[in-house]
Amino acid sequence: MIDKNVNLLVVSAHAADFVWRSGGTIAKYIMHGANVSLVILSYGARGESNDLWNVEGQTLDNVKTIRRSEIEKAAECLGVSNFEIWDYEDYHMMINRDRMDQMVKKIREVRPHHIVTHGPKDAFNPDHEMVSKFVFDASVLSTSNGVRFDGYPTAKQARIFGLSRISLKSATLNRK
Repeated sequence: MIDKNVNLLVVSAHAADFVWRSGGTIAKYIMHGANVSLVILSYGARGESNDLWNVEGQTLDNVKTIRRSEIEKAAECLGVSNFEIWDYEDYHMMINRDRMDQMVKKIREVRPHHIVTHGPKDAFNPDHEMVSKFVFDASVLSTSNGVRFDGYPTAKQARIFGLSRISLKSATLNRK
């Protein structure tokens, strides 16, 4: 059941992934009053923005500005007001201890019932499978009393779902 007491955390590797892979799911949860938090790990400047780099004189800062604008517009259309862009470099995204700790803290802060992120068998982009493992590992660590961060009590294990390229269609067909 989706209601105002359900917390959903969506973790997207790149700027556009959450839109075309889980936009319908996000909109459905918001429509039912759930608390939706979105973390976008990168702007997708290296792997998702090929066409932007065809513009003469293009800069990384400008690509990020354009992608931020796209993220903000998409989030507004879906009704997402709680989102963060962590600005990791993509293609190939690297995860270290600090980043793992950051995700563990985020999971503990949001206390999600469900996490939607990339699936473990998603070879569409080299970052997707890595993000799947990253989020899974962080979710497990978030439940451990031995992994301590002041102000961040342990969370219960959330159900984790892989992003789907058909989520918009599925959510529309199942909407009642």
